Amino acid sequence: MTSAGWYPDPAGQPHTYRYWDGTSWSEATTTNPSTPVPGATPAPPTPPPPVSPPPASPPPAAPPTAHAPGYGQIAPPPPGYGQQGYGQPSGYGQGGGYGQPTYGAPPAGGSGSAGGGSGRTIAIVLLAVVLIAALGVGGFFGVRALTGDDGNDTASGTSSDTGAAPTPPTEGSGSPSDGTTPTPSPEQCRGGDPDPGKLDKNSPTLTGGGLTIPSLVDAGYTVSRQVSAPFTFADAYQVSYLVVQEDGGWISNYGVGGLRKANGFDSTEDAARKILACMTGSSLYDGFSSATDRESGPVTVDGHDAYSIVTEVRVDNPAVTVEGDLVQVVVVDTGDPDSYGLYISAVLLGDSAAEQQQADMFDQISVG
Repeated sequence: MTSAGWYPDPAGQPHTYRYWDGTSWSEATTTNPSTPVPGATPAPPTPPPPVSPPPASPPPAAPPTAHAPGYGQIAPPPPGYGQQGYGQPSGYGQGGGYGQPTYGAPPAGGSGSAGGGSGRTIAIVLLAVVLIAALGVGGFFGVRALTGDDGNDTASGTSSDTGAAPTPPTEGSGSPSDGTTPTPSPEQCRGGDPDPGKLDKNSPTLTGGGLTIPSLVDAGYTVSRQVSAPFTFADAYQVSYLVVQEDGGWISNYGVGGLRKANGFDSTEDAARKILACMTGSSLYDGFSSATDRESGPVTVDGHDAYSIVTEVRVDNPAVTVEGDLVQVVVVDTGDPDSYGLYISAVLLGDSAAEQQQADMFDQISVG
């Protein structure tokens, strides 16, 4: 599944969203998560020539109390966004810096010559630079692909999906057996904090929401914090993934985390249905076309009541050649009064070996 989209800025800038292109964080930011996908960034404008000092004049009788007109103080340029690099305490991604410095602004004007003409000119140029930079960021387009890992990163942050409440599977293509499809609220789809915190990329297990599963690192899977970000409905979501199509960034993955009951989930079945709808209506499945249940119903997970849905999720996306995923969503009543346990797996649809691995993994979910 793909995972590009707007998410809260991992550098911690308030009310700011940064674009995740499926492989890394781009330079694109916005204050409106409904902003269209970003486009090419314009080159920064050429700064105006510096203000020349006036001709030297004889020294005054007494020490001057201010600079002569036209000198002024050269203000330092504003700090560039992205000073907080990946892998530093406030970042959310892999090691290294995650962007180029902000477009440089020209030096601020001084006190100016008589009449303040040079000061007004520089102020106008500064305003133009800010406007051009803002337009450029809003139009920057990322490339969709998923590579790399940040498994040992220690930062934390809350991610959010974009747009209104997702559109659930349509009637007849993945709807429950009684013919109704619950529609999740925005809070149910984006009310979690999926960042799992520090991870050991070599750990043999994943743990979250009171559930534990094998990480499959010995089968080529990679434990990663960055892949947790799009699962905005879950808390502390630990996930491992395997790239199955480099071109288009399609991955198989397994993960566990918590699901807050306070977000309005009435039962394990209600929660499982709504989480599936959140997934198919988000950037996790760009180009979603249909979902058809293979099986669904109450199950027991390590002695605890749960509800499981196994669904064929299909996409119509020119960026990928795959048909879709076989997805399993399991919500477990672990006994926690505030939270359900959530398990999700997604493997390549039609890959018999992967589907058998998925069935075996379900039997290895443990509680506690």
